[in-house]
Amino acid sequence: EGGIMGIQINWNCNLDRTSSLCLPRYSFRRLDTRDVDHNVSPGYNFRFAKYYSDLTGAERRTLIKAYGIRFDI
Repeated sequence: EGGIMGIQINWNCNLDRTSSLCLPRYSFRRLDTRDVDHNVSPGYNFRFAKYYSDLTGAERRTLIKAYGIRFDI
């Protein structure tokens, strides 16, 4: 169903010292709620339609539900 992830980069570095001591620390956290009882649309998803006319001229549509992952850094 998709999801939203937060990525925090902590990079405290003393630039007067060697660069091998300057390593970033990463932390990851899910930002969307996983509680289905209190969530209208869990995860990260979209619904949309594409409209077109077929060979007889009748209007048709294709319904699409797309899932994704969003990263907030």
